Formats: sequence, structure tokens, C-alpha cells
Amino acid sequence: MIRWLLNTVSRWAARWSRTTQLRMGRALGFVLGRVVRMRRRAVLAALARCLPERTDAERRAIADGVYRHLGTMAVECLGYPGQPREVFQQHVDFVGDEHARAALAQGRGMLILMGHIGNWELMGLALAGRWAPISVIVRTQRNPEFDTYWRESREKMGLRPLPAQHSYREALRALKQGEMVAVTLDQ
Repeated sequence: MIRWLLNTVSRWAARWSRTTQLRMGRALGFVLGRVVRMRRRAVLAALARCLPERTDAERRAIADGVYRHLGTMAVECLGYPGQPREVFQQHVDFVGDEHARAALAQGRGMLILMGHIGNWELMGLALAGRWAPISVIVRTQRNPEFDTYWRESREKMGLRPLPAQHSYREALRALKQGEMVAVTLDQ
């Protein structure tokens, strides 16, 4: 049921304008952060530990921004499946890619460390559009249907997801074969 719903919403989101995607994403973030209050207590507790000099109101505003960002990113990502690979590269600036080209030309693999900030899914898809094959170390999602949907979507868009729990051998194999392996720093 969840995969059917995600596939349906994905088809809608792919047709929405950028403005509509942003608007829907911010609304989703509001609902998750303020109405459903998904992990809200944990987010505010983490902000209190990390930013003790901020007031409660400032930390709530930061949390609201986090939820808006995650909601926006979720809607953007739902619109990605089925898009041509070139689309993703239009939104990412590549700096120093001559180093990647040189390493790949020598048949050497490359480990890419990405920040878990901004739209990390877009970054991975832009990399896959520029250099393939590329493996990405990912955390398995708690919901099996959501995990299957997300894994299949990534594969359709040129990424090869490697489960973080058992990725060591596969990542080494890919690197030895001259491929790229991407991982977000906190995985």
C-alpha cells in the first residue's frame, strides 16, 4: 500500500512546477513538524544541547526551518523518478571535477564524501548523471515498503545503493574496479 501511494504521489510531484513543489514541501514540513510533531521533542532537545545560548523561541524557529527543508526535499525527491539524468546536473555546481576525470581515466576508483546537508539525494543523482556507475552507501529504512520504493527509485536513476550495514566488501570491490563510491559523512 505504501509503495503504491509513493508511486502515485511521485507521478504527481514530477508534473508539478518548481514553485508548487516548494509550496507543497513547506506544507508537508509544517504538518510533520507542527501538527504530527514527528520527533519534535527529540529535535528540540538536540538543539538545546547544541545551541544552549539560543532562546527556546529561536530553537523552535530553527526546528521549523529543519522541518520545512526536509518536507521540501521529500517532495523534490518524490518528483525525481523518471526524470532524465541531465536534469539533476543543472542544479549542482561541480568544482574540481578534473580530478575525478583524471582518477577515472587511470582506472582508479574514487571515494566521495558528501555532507548530509542540503539535498544530498540531488547530489548523488547529479554524480550518477555525470559519472556512472556509482554506488552509494545508504541506511536501510525502518519501513520495508518505503525502503524498497527508495532503493528501486535510486536504481532507476543510475545509483547502486549499498546497505550501510554490509557495504564494506561491495564498496571495496567497486573501488578496485575503478568505480565511484559515495557516502554521506555521518553514515
